[in-house]
Amino acid sequence: MDRNCAYCSINFEEFFNLSKDKNFFVLFKKEDHDKAEELADLYDFSFEVYLTDKELFKEMQLRFMPAFVKVGCGLELEKATPIPLQVINSF
Repeated sequence: MDRNCAYCSINFEEFFNLSKDKNFFVLFKKEDHDKAEELADLYDFSFEVYLTDKELFKEMQLRFMPAFVKVGCGLELEKATPIPLQVINSF
């Protein structure tokens, strides 16, 4: 792994591997479009990365970005955290 890469960590690798089969995704603020694209490109756009506006950010009561998120079957927010493994290990 490249130590200079902000998204290359064991935490993120585990999140990435599990996100293929679960309702996990990553949220970025719209103004962080370049960072979101960098992350998606790093993993060949093989998982969901969404850009959010300020209203959704407030509605979801998020205090950090990017947010690693788990949603339930009815698309309700179950967990949001800045640490990928916290989303995975919360279930």
